[in-house]
Amino acid sequence: WTLTQQTKRRIQTLTKKHYIAIAALLSRVHTWYPSEEATSILQVIASNIADIMAHDNPRFNRDRFLTACGLT
Repeated sequence: WTLTQQTKRRIQTLTKKHYIAIAALLSRVHTWYPSEEATSILQVIASNIADIMAHDNPRFNRDRFLTACGLT
């Protein structure tokens, strides 16, 4: 998967507040859909989002984000 230049410009506007809000939202998926299938889907989504965030910010802490998403 490759990011377009327009998408890259949009992503660069994300801040720590955005990362926290996204992780908080993803962490609620377990409450809304308590199933193994939902957890598997959440892992894929959170991992892809973490890839984008890491690409955007070299200081991004992937493990911390995934923990905040409730995945570790």
